[in-house]
Amino acid sequence: MCREMIIDDHFGRDSSFNAIERRFLVTLNMNRINFAVFFAILFLVSAKCTSAQTTVPAASCNWSDVNAVINGPTHTAIDGDTINVPSGTCAWSSQLVINVGVSIIGAGSSSTIIQDNYTGGSLFAVTIPSATSSTFRLSAMSLHPGTGSGWPQPTLAKINGTCNSSTCSAIRLDNLDMTGWSSPTNSAGFLFYIDNVFGVIDHNTISFNNEFFNIAHSAYGGVGAHGDNSWAAPDSFGTRNALYIEHNTVSTTDNKWHDLTDTDNDGGGRFVVRFNTLTNAAVGTHGTESTGRPRGARHVEIYSNTFTCTDTGSGCSLAGIRSGTLLTFNNTLIKSGGWFNSEAALNAYRSSNSFSPWGACNGYAAEAQWDSNDGTTYDSGTLSSATGGSGNTTLTITNTSKSWTANQWVASGHPYSIVNVSRTDSRGFHLGAEITSNTSNTITSTSYGAWNGAADSPAWVAGDSYQILRASVCIDQPGRGGNGATLLSGTTPSPTGWVNEPLDPIYEWGTTVSGGGTPNFGWVSPNGTQRLIANRDFYTQNASFNGTSGTGTGPLASRPSTCSSGVAYWATDQGNWNQSGNGGQGQLYLCTAANTWTFSYTPYAYPHPLSTGTKGTPPEPPSSLQLTVR
Repeated sequence: MCREMIIDDHFGRDSSFNAIERRFLVTLNMNRINFAVFFAILFLVSAKCTSAQTTVPAASCNWSDVNAVINGPTHTAIDGDTINVPSGTCAWSSQLVINVGVSIIGAGSSSTIIQDNYTGGSLFAVTIPSATSSTFRLSAMSLHPGTGSGWPQPTLAKINGTCNSSTCSAIRLDNLDMTGWSSPTNSAGFLFYIDNVFGVIDHNTISFNNEFFNIAHSAYGGVGAHGDNSWAAPDSFGTRNALYIEHNTVSTTDNKWHDLTDTDNDGGGRFVVRFNTLTNAAVGTHGTESTGRPRGARHVEIYSNTFTCTDTGSGCSLAGIRSGTLLTFNNTLIKSGGWFNSEAALNAYRSSNSFSPWGACNGYAAEAQWDSNDGTTYDSGTLSSATGGSGNTTLTITNTSKSWTANQWVASGHPYSIVNVSRTDSRGFHLGAEITSNTSNTITSTSYGAWNGAADSPAWVAGDSYQILRASVCIDQPGRGGNGATLLSGTTPSPTGWVNEPLDPIYEWGTTVSGGGTPNFGWVSPNGTQRLIANRDFYTQNASFNGTSGTGTGPLASRPSTCSSGVAYWATDQGNWNQSGNGGQGQLYLCTAANTWTFSYTPYAYPHPLSTGTKGTPPEPPSSLQLTVR
């Protein structure tokens, strides 16, 4: 049905007419028309009418007035409506529930200021019902913490979209001032939970000291939950099938390193971080581990950002990647008192820790049923003694009856694990640890229990039985995913068995560092793994690139004619995706077989097609109402 609007019918009283009736009333002279003819025409036109989008001003920036023009009684919004919020400073103590794709546009970030005084959870609860016709936009206002904003676990918005076989709902969050979000306990807590949407987050100013955007695609392709189908589906690099974060200014309120993004809710996230100015604000992802059933991030692009580190304590990394694949290139790292651990820290936490329902990636196939387990017991025995354990990251066991060759159980790329078959952790999984060295009768792991701590990594004791096992590949580890992988489903992942994830390597090139030194791209933290190796799982820029290892950059004509399978070359004089006038172009070519170069990737159009306007300048509201008959 068409929208009803209250208008003056020129007969001295208010009457209720729908949008099409109103259009006739304002365009026809009621004193000169034959009413029979008028209503006959009106009936024929109205019969075709299904909906009419409109722009509605809220009476003020107060929650009650904004809610009144979205959920009634003043107005009930439909997909495509625009809600204009006027200037003012308003404290909201109630949740704004939005179940349609509307645009909520303020008068500017310095004019419309919303303070979050809601203590019950997310201030905005958004559900976008359609993958194709619904778009949600929030623009041109400030969103600041108030006196009751629920710290240390605040949430500004939960945005849930809808996916079908080809696309997901669209969002745009732009020209927002979201500064001053500072938890007194420095506790983790996201400001935005975003699931099953594509679109863009652009031209915002952000400051925080916890984690800001949690991004997932739990039902990617309109299939299943937990991000399972995102992991079974091919890569979508360089397409609209991701959430883009671009042209934002981001900093932390405590000059410490925090994650602007993370993926520890719902699973399967695909997102892009590009052309931002970041200070101590990293790109983080969770893997298929600590969040339980939801899968880790599927893939990420990070490029053309300027990243400044002032953290003098723990230092910085531009990215922390715990699952899936990554393209990171042409970023500028600036040391400003702080220091860089790496451009990207790559981790596989299950190598020496267990998580429900996945277990530990240690070759104990009865528990870790989705890894590529060798299925072989390479050795076994009984502990003579053990040191470490109980949360200590270094574990050394001794079996005086053995006479192993030095470092016999060290295999870079496919590491062995020692598993205590006599003892389980608090989750019921057998204890295991990736082997990092061995002597003739001792085995050492340097990452035992590094993530979970003492409660989930108790001490080993003399008399415990052990086995030496191996998982060649962990489910969803960095550098794997998609392209024919097994589709899982259910609360308990089904089917069981190796999920057949092919190599999907990580690539890096074009990083520059100001302030001295070059961070190691593939740095793996103490709770990491030996299973991630260069020129198989990840490829980094090779300044002397000749086609045999790493990634190269330069004009296409300078690309070597010979190449080893897996290496990549960024042709700087190709492509036309960057329409900003700065930052250059480029396209990526992969060596798909010996001496065979294949075009692989060009970035998605920049600026994003949904991104318009200039930072600090709110979008102009429509100058007139346009009605469309459908």
